[in-house]
Amino acid sequence: MSEETIWTCDRCKRTWRSSRVKNPLQRIVISSGYNHNYSPVHKYWQGDWCQECLVETGVRKPEPLPEATPSEPTRLSLEEIVREIVQEEMDNR
Repeated sequence: MSEETIWTCDRCKRTWRSSRVKNPLQRIVISSGYNHNYSPVHKYWQGDWCQECLVETGVRKPEPLPEATPSEPTRLSLEEIVREIVQEEMDNR
């Protein structure tokens, strides 16, 4: 029997339900400072936000879109080349 996990963004309240998806949220902590081992000294607030909320508030930059790769020109078959040559010759007459 599989176990289903439910994640909810603390900001927009969007939920994810799945047993296969990894946690789509990121922990956000607002504090007054950090000590020598990077632990917050005085936590004022903490929550889990989704990627869209992080980008919307400016905490994280949007992920760049993948660049479109130019497709290689399709190679014509021998039959297509012959058809083009014949068509050109017929048009020139």
